[in-house]
Amino acid sequence: LSHHCSLTISNSQAGKEEYAKVGYCADKIIVIRNGFDSNLYRAERTLGSGLRTEWGASADTIVIGQIGRIDPMKDHPTFLRAAAVLAKERENVRFVCVGGRGEESYRAELEALANELGLQNRLVWAGVQTNMPAVYNAFDISTTTSAFGEGVPNALGEAMCCEVPTVTTDVGDAAYLRGDEKWVVPIADVEGIVAKWR
Repeated sequence: LSHHCSLTISNSQAGKEEYAKVGYCADKIIVIRNGFDSNLYRAERTLGSGLRTEWGASADTIVIGQIGRIDPMKDHPTFLRAAAVLAKERENVRFVCVGGRGEESYRAELEALANELGLQNRLVWAGVQTNMPAVYNAFDISTTTSAFGEGVPNALGEAMCCEVPTVTTDVGDAAYLRGDEKWVVPIADVEGIVAKWR
C-alpha cells in the first residue's frame, strides 16, 4: 500500500532504509526525527538528589544508568558485563537500570547474570519511573546499549537535553543524534563501553 500513499513518515533514517529494504516505496518516505522537550528535560541536578539517596549513591558516587524496558533489544547483558568490568576497577561506581519489568523469565535471566557477575551490591533495578527528568539528573553517565530495533532512541535525546554525558551503541540513528562519534561504540562492545565510561 505504500506505493499508493502520498507520503510515508519515518522517525529515523535507519527506519527509512529498513522499510525500503522490505519493499516500501523509498521515494515516498521522508524522515522526521523525534523531538525533545528541552523545557521539561533540562540540566537541574537537584532534581535527582532524592533518587540518588534512594539508590544508595553518595555525593562522590558515579551513577551510570541505562533506560529501557527489560527486553532483548535493549541488550542489558552488555550493560551488565561492562558494569562488572568497571566495578572491579572502581569502588565509587553504582549502576542503575530503569524500565519496565518485561517477561519474568527474561528478567530472571538478567538478575542471575548480574549475580554471577558479582553486581548484587552495586546494581539497582529501579523499575518504571514516572519522573524521568529526575532520573536523568540523578545520573552521572547515561548509556544506551540497544542491539536492534531503535529509530531515534528517546532515552539518548532526553539525557542529552539534561546535559548528562552519554555513551551509545551504533544502533538506529543514535550516532546521528549523539553527533560525536567519540561516544559511539559498536553493538555489544563491552570493552568499548567501559573505555568510554573511564
